[in-house]
Amino acid sequence: FCNTLSKREGYQPCYRKRFGRWRCDWQADGYRLPTEAEWEYACRAGAGRASAGRAETQSRYSFGDDPAQLDDYAWYAGNSKSVQVVARKRPNRWGLYDMHGNVWEWCWDRYRGYSLAAEIQILPDRFRYFTYTKTLLNTRVLRGGSFVDSPVLLRSAYRVIDLPESRNVFLGFRCVRVPPQH
Repeated sequence: FCNTLSKREGYQPCYRKRFGRWRCDWQADGYRLPTEAEWEYACRAGAGRASAGRAETQSRYSFGDDPAQLDDYAWYAGNSKSVQVVARKRPNRWGLYDMHGNVWEWCWDRYRGYSLAAEIQILPDRFRYFTYTKTLLNTRVLRGGSFVDSPVLLRSAYRVIDLPESRNVFLGFRCVRVPPQH
């Protein structure tokens, strides 16, 4: 999708398949999936540091620490039973909608654990079928939480993993593009 959108809008596509694997051309000006750090930085609208879950971040959510405010910003298990139309809740400070909830968003990064044992322990049940094998090494990171999740899974720093070929109603993506240099 990102390559097709890039071509349609006159940009250089970012993705190429080489030797059976998809590669990203980071110099291309087209659309692509965000890295995990880019996703968190965008979610927080630049607040704090994009740290993929480490203590340097400033708050649990883009709007602060109070999960009671989630109803204003997110679709999650407490207020939704299905995927919702985008941009019906409040945006973050950069005007980005649905950074929390609605659907988990794919990131380009392959999964890299902080501490594998700790990561596997905190995965939601539907993601626990991974073991430390080649399968785990091929997983990608998802961020943001979804309409089936509790508030703790919607935190700006929270991450889960899945296989790139996975499909589900609670999985989605957000295209990003580097702004033109002036």
